[in-house]
Amino acid sequence: MINKNILYLFIGKLGFKNESFLNISLIISILYLSIRFIDDFFLFVGGVGDEWYFTNDLNYFIEHGYYNSVIRGISIPFTLISNIFFHFTNDISIALRITGSLFTLILILYFILRQSLIIENKKTYFIYFLFLISTVGGSFYGTNDSIFFTSLIIFFHELLFIKEHSEYNHLFLSISATLLVLSRPIVIIYLTVFLISLLIYKIVCKDYNLSKILYNIFKVFTIAMIFTLIFNFPKIIDKDYRFSYSTKITTPEHYIAKDINWVQWFYYSQLINEKNGSGFFAPLVEWTDVRTYKELNGDLNLPKSFSDYLINYKMFIIKRFPKSIIEICIYSVRYVGLLFLLLPITAYFGLKKNEKSHTLLLVLIILFGISAWSLLIPHVVQHRHLYPFYILLLFIYTSKAVKPNFLINIHSLNILIIDVIIFWTLWKENLFYRI
Repeated sequence: MINKNILYLFIGKLGFKNESFLNISLIISILYLSIRFIDDFFLFVGGVGDEWYFTNDLNYFIEHGYYNSVIRGISIPFTLISNIFFHFTNDISIALRITGSLFTLILILYFILRQSLIIENKKTYFIYFLFLISTVGGSFYGTNDSIFFTSLIIFFHELLFIKEHSEYNHLFLSISATLLVLSRPIVIIYLTVFLISLLIYKIVCKDYNLSKILYNIFKVFTIAMIFTLIFNFPKIIDKDYRFSYSTKITTPEHYIAKDINWVQWFYYSQLINEKNGSGFFAPLVEWTDVRTYKELNGDLNLPKSFSDYLINYKMFIIKRFPKSIIEICIYSVRYVGLLFLLLPITAYFGLKKNEKSHTLLLVLIILFGISAWSLLIPHVVQHRHLYPFYILLLFIYTSKAVKPNFLINIHSLNILIIDVIIFWTLWKENLFYRI
């Protein structure tokens, strides 16, 4: 058996303590981010993929105005901001991408300028962070991913890791909470995961002031709900008490299979792969295939909604869940290197060093969050849904509370792996994906 001290020494020789190694890796991450920005912003064809929905929303807004657009359904903050840029560019796709890119830049600047209580080594953090942004994708597209996830990450960070009376703390919390509620209904999933994690953390750490955190959440989300009601006044006047969200929550009109919803598409795709393959990393079938199956077998053989799937497809979920977790473990290497795979070991060291640290809370949020999406989605979980949990993972690895020699040395290996992934990707794609 290899002596662990020899292993630490060998990994340490990779250069984590060498400042030039970190500087070079940071430059590589910045270069990768710049290339991905050019690729997504300038070279990606406009109105393709999820950008189609928001192109449709903004186009409808321009033609019919705010009142009718809210009744029809739009992502209100994303559409309003994009409309401002449209007046300068006269190009819907560019306007949408400016908005998406702007909120990605806001998140980067936020972590550069904001003094965190948990992030100790910002250089290491940004090597991981910029690589993650570049790899997850969608940050520079014309979708509301960046506005939603930027708001969510800032909200978590301000609530947990910024001194309560710090300048702008309450303002950041209120703005981010408002943008969350206005942007996407899936905010319910993330908040539920967060609240469950807080409750369990309170059980373990009895001296944790949970009531204070819950009061702050209640306070800012009350403000968020007031603003949401004001912005949704056209729906209230129309006696429709559902909030306005993007048409992305419906099936796209340009598909032939208009009567198929998302959960049916995911479920049937996974079902086919389970029958004809291993069930891992199932490709999505054509919408028309789902429709043909539905016409032959009726509605009873497919879930009607995500809630129907969770309630009536328990055996399928039980079989699917471990495969989903394995898939996440495998493709997490593409986004954070070895960090997710090493989470159990890192959590152990962190808790051993400081039982009152936030390491346990972060671990709980990450594990519950990943489990929630694995249960909810009857297919491969999209990595963008896990993006906030990967950010929290970076908090753990750059935390002041977690400093075992093992972790310090493993950073060297992991950063080297990330550098290799970047070079491999750029070589494989000839720098740009879209050429």
